Amino acid sequence: MNLSPATMTPICTGKTISMATPIFVDTGAHYALADVQDPDHAEAVRLLQQIVRLRHALVTSNFVISEAYTLCDSGLVGRRPSTTSRD
Repeated sequence: MNLSPATMTPICTGKTISMATPIFVDTGAHYALADVQDPDHAEAVRLLQQIVRLRHALVTSNFVISEAYTLCDSGLVGRRPSTTSRD
């Protein structure tokens, strides 16, 4: 997928987007931040704190925001599939 600046959404900027090194945030990172039970949650929080401290710009696409919203709205956040069979 080829993303143009027109489809990118600034999330958090310590500097203006033109001055900062942009870091693209994909759906998995949004989901890991939202779900404390996600195996990558702690690492996602650590990385976000580091990125904010270093004042990088976070960007994502409208498509990623839509996908992350859909995942979070689906009720999957915080819920793990059962490992037992239901007969």
